[in-house]
Formats: sequence, structure tokens, C-alpha cells
Amino acid sequence: MRLLIFTFFILLSVSISAQSETVYTKEVGLEATTSTVINLPGTVNLKRWDSEHIKIVANVQINFDESILKRLMLVGRYKINTSMNSTTIVIDMPTVDRYVAIKGVELIDTFSFDVYAPEGYRVFVKNKMNKGYSLNL
Repeated sequence: MRLLIFTFFILLSVSISAQSETVYTKEVGLEATTSTVINLPGTVNLKRWDSEHIKIVANVQINFDESILKRLMLVGRYKINTSMNSTTIVIDMPTVDRYVAIKGVELIDTFSFDVYAPEGYRVFVKNKMNKGYSLNL
């Protein structure tokens, strides 16, 4: 019985230590646009600031160690893409929809984003978490 309890605590500590997190930033120039559509996975918090560009602070957590997280960053899994559609900027992260398993264990990514946009600039957030809403900062 003691061996079983000891083994359980060892496995629990290994699974807890096998989680990692990173925070990174991307800035997007507004050029001649009037609005932005944000389609990012996870929670998106919109904030107003006094600058002429959009700043995205991304927080990514995974259920593997830091070395796996670094490799996923290097291959572009968490790359934030921007594209222009007439007067609208579209911001998304298309590669996170791909299924990933490492040694038979499914990768679980958790995201949160702080998006800073200039006052008076129109932002539309559309994703699975937020169901879609628009905000005129």
C-alpha cells in the first residue's frame, strides 16, 4: 500500500512539473485601416492605450515541459498572423487548430491575450471563447 501511495505522488509531481508557460508580444501597424478583426483562441482582453498601433501580449500554457514549448514556438505553432482586407486587419493564429500528440499524449494549449488598441479604433473579437463582440475603443 505504501508503495502504491509513493508511486502516485511521484506520478503526480512529474505531471505537475511537466507544464510550461511563455509570454510574448507582437505589434501590428494600423496603416490605413479603420478596424481589426481578432480571431485568436482563448480569452481576449481588450485594453485602450495611447499609441498608433495594436499590441498583442500572448500567454501560452501547455501540458509539457519547456523544451517542448520552445520547439513548438520554433516551428511556428504559436505564430500570430496578420493580413489586410481592404480597410480591415485580420489577426489570427491558424496553426493551433492542428492536432498534436507527443509520445501518445495529446497536447493541450491554453491561451490568453491582452490586446491594446488606440482610442477610437474599432475592434471586433471573434473566437470560440468570446462568441464574438465588437468594441469601439
